[in-house]
Amino acid sequence: MGVNTGDVIEVSLVPDWATSVQKVEWRQKLQQHNGKYYRLSFVNKTNTEPESSGLIFIAEEKAEAFKALDQDKTDNDKCTVTVSVDSFLYGQKKGGKGRFLVFHDKTRDIFQHRFTDGAIADALKAAQDVLTKLGYNELNAVTNAIKGTWGDRLEPFKPL
Repeated sequence: MGVNTGDVIEVSLVPDWATSVQKVEWRQKLQQHNGKYYRLSFVNKTNTEPESSGLIFIAEEKAEAFKALDQDKTDNDKCTVTVSVDSFLYGQKKGGKGRFLVFHDKTRDIFQHRFTDGAIADALKAAQDVLTKLGYNELNAVTNAIKGTWGDRLEPFKPL
């Protein structure tokens, strides 16, 4: 597993937060909801095994709370925080691979694929643009195959 409770992660705040916004939509208690999340990269400074880096999704309205957790206030391009049970949830592929973090209101009951779909869609849109220019059609079959690998709820971290 790439990141666990108590690990110290370093989150790159560049490029600009504004360029990394992803809209996430979900249903909860029979109502449709949506929110904006910053999709940023992190590196696990505690654990250097494979998969020690990944993505973190930070709810737009929690951005300042996240920055307030910074343990090293000297570098404005990075934010260093400790992963805690109280603050973070995670998602991952089957078998524990590809773990990503989510920092948001924990009362939100969002399935993992709501985050991964957006990230995949952004990458596929860029690929689609290139393929369209080359004369190829849509990538729906690829998109649907990739989406089918996710579908679990976000998980809370376990206490140490």
